[in-house]
Formats: sequence, structure tokens, C-alpha cells
Amino acid sequence: VNTVSHDFRISGKDQNLRIYQKISAASTGSYQLLYDGSGMFTTPAVRTGNSRRPKIVFDNLGLYHAVWHDDGNRRSQILYSSYDGASWSSPEVVTESTEFDLRNPALAADNQGRVWVVYEDTSFGSTEISVSVKDSVGWNLKVRLTNNKSKKGQPHIEVDALDNIHVVWEDDRNGPWQIMWAQWNNNSQSWASSGQFGSDTVVMQQNDGNDPYISGEMNFKNPKIRYVAQKLWLVCEGHTETTSIAGPDEYGAFSDDINHVSVIYRGFRDLDLNQWHTSGSAVTDETGKFIGIGQSLISSPIDRNCVKPDIAVNESLGLVVIVWEDQHDPRSSIWGSSYNLSSIEITEPTQITHPLGLHSQNPSVGFISNTAFIPFEDGTGNIRRVFYNGDTLLFSGSNLGAGDVPIVIGSNKEPLHPAMPPSTTSKSFKMLYDFTRKKDGTIKSLEFPDYS
Repeated sequence: VNTVSHDFRISGKDQNLRIYQKISAASTGSYQLLYDGSGMFTTPAVRTGNSRRPKIVFDNLGLYHAVWHDDGNRRSQILYSSYDGASWSSPEVVTESTEFDLRNPALAADNQGRVWVVYEDTSFGSTEISVSVKDSVGWNLKVRLTNNKSKKGQPHIEVDALDNIHVVWEDDRNGPWQIMWAQWNNNSQSWASSGQFGSDTVVMQQNDGNDPYISGEMNFKNPKIRYVAQKLWLVCEGHTETTSIAGPDEYGAFSDDINHVSVIYRGFRDLDLNQWHTSGSAVTDETGKFIGIGQSLISSPIDRNCVKPDIAVNESLGLVVIVWEDQHDPRSSIWGSSYNLSSIEITEPTQITHPLGLHSQNPSVGFISNTAFIPFEDGTGNIRRVFYNGDTLLFSGSNLGAGDVPIVIGSNKEPLHPAMPPSTTSKSFKMLYDFTRKKDGTIKSLEFPDYS
């Protein structure tokens, strides 16, 4: 393309776009580069140029579904694509705004072919949680799930066997950060939430200051949920800070020594009894009568800094696998543990990657047949994977005498945020990630969604 208009010239090829201006109006006048917009308006996978944090699920029809957020070209969008076994569909706009932020989407696919997407939404002032659903007609108008002037974030979504939809998120409306839950009832075709003429339910909070593991004020963040065998499993971070007196120093002065601890909490909702069994939750009987307070269940060591949990389930094996990033050592590492469907520990908290090796971070986990694959960023611009063997009930990685296997992504990419489908029925799978292009002087560093 080479277009001339008055004293400006626009030239472009592939992803390269440049705008020139003629300094002199004379026919012999020269052009100088006014703006280099290479790479800004065309990307391999989306219509815009700043796509981040993809999520992926595999449905009962054998289709992959993916979402991500994009804030390129001065607009905020939630985008969606599906994979039918041969190719990915053209990205569809779930929702978009030129004024407000739409971020951190997660998705679930139900048994009726509907796709549910939950995300952070600032369209209503403070950040709220919104939901969009795609049915046989297309994308419906978004639904405002929450209505409370508080900080909220990191929503996650899951569907159960009856096509009820469950959403959890972090929320500070009561002071400390708590995990809250809302539900779509498929029978009544309605939401029970603060944004839909109902209320939001606290499902993870400090256990009245009597936590048997951690002392000090607890803040719960970054929840994930998975459904298996009439249980809705919940994992999240539990953060606390303790202060002690340090010193005296060389000048005889004392100071506060602040120790930050984060542990991985777990729990579940019994969908037959409609009871949450999580830290600080109200436990009721079948009539709704209060019968006690939920107790704390810990999946990680209690004296380290454990963050970014993810969870995968396998009903046929009767297994739940939880992984997280441990930031206690100078180089972060990947840890994991496993449980049966009654929440009894099978594999104790295990350090999978070596703490003196690569800077392992941002793990994801998903069951492929009997193996739970665990991809993660290695801190050098690559993605590697370790795994959990569902037959031997053992993790495998560099801290356990095996290797952290690199996943071949392709040249000129720096991948981030790997995302596994929670489970698939085949022995092959798709893994999503976003990535930046390495600068080569022509195309600027941008983020794109991609898959392997």
C-alpha cells in the first residue's frame, strides 16, 4: 500500500505502517518520517494489539473455548474464540467500552452449549463483577452481578452438573479481604447476588481470629473453583502480616520487623447439603439452621509465601490437584499437593521445581487423561512444564530428580501467563498464553494471545 495525499505519504506492508510528511511543498522537497505505527493495527490473533491473560476450557462436545482481555486502540474489550478441532474462530467481542475497564475474564461452558464469562467491570463507578453469556442466539447483554462500593477482583466461574453457575471473587467490603460467592439457579433462571435483587455470600474469611494455623488479621485473595462429584472446590491465598521488634542496630535503635506470610487455603461446598465447608463460613443444616463455623483447611506450608493457586480435578481417578507459586526463597518455585474427593490429603505439599534453578512462576494445571500437566513461566522468557502422575500419585520436576521440560513456543516470542483447560477427554490438549514480540527495530513489543 502506498497512498499519497497532499504533503503526507502513508506506506505499509504486512504489519509495518509509517506516516511521512513532506517538509517542502516543492516538487523536489523531501519526506521525513512523522510516525512509525508498525505493529499497532494488525496482530496475528485479534483486532487490537494488547491482549492479555487468556483462559481456556474444554466442553462436553469436544470444543475449546477461550477468553482474554484487550485494552489496545483506546478501548477495553473482553474477546472470545473457540476451537473446533481444526481451527480457531475469528475473535468475537463479548463486551467492550471506550470509557471503562473490563479485565481479568474467566469462563465456563455448561451442558446446554452456553458459554459463561465473568470479569471485572468499572462501568458502574467502583469495580463490580459482571457476567456475559453466549447461547444459540449469540452474546446476551451483560449482567451486573455485584452492587457494592468496595474493591473487588479476580473473579472465577464454574458450572455444576445441573447447569447452576457459581462465581467467586475477592472483596474488601467488610474490611479485610474475603472471598464471596454468587449463584445462577438454572431452575429459576435467576441470579442470587447483590446486583440482582439478592445478596453476596461470604464463603472464606478469618475464623473469628482463632485460626489454628495463622495469627494476625487474614486477607483472602485470588480464588479458584472447580466442580467434581457434587462438590464445588475452592482454593485461595490467605495473607497475614506479623510485626516483631528488631534491633538494636549499630546505633542502638529498634525497629518493626514485618513478616509477610501467605498460605493456600482450600475448602468446598457440598451441593447435596448446600453447605460450605471453608474457613469462617456459616454451616447450616438442611432447614437453614445455623449449626457451626467452617474450619480452616491448609494446602501449603504455613511459614512460607505461597501465592497464585490453581486447581484441577479428575472424577474418574477421584483426585484433586492444587498447585501454587512459592516466593519464600530468592528464586520462586512451583509446589503442589493432592487430595481425594473427601478432601483427605494424598500427596503432601511438595516442592516440584528446584529453588536454586529457574525463577518459576504463574503455574496453571489441568488433567489430560490421568496426568495433571503443570505449565509455568521459567523467568527466562520461556514456558516449561512439570506434571503429577494420577496413577503413581507423585509429582515430577527438577526438585524431584526429573527435568522441567521446555515447551516449544516458537522464535521471537516471550510467553507469559500459561493457561491450561481444567480437563480434557483426549490425550492431546491446547494451552493458551499471551506473549510479547521481541524488539527487532521494526515491530514494537506488543502482547498477543496464542496457543500450543
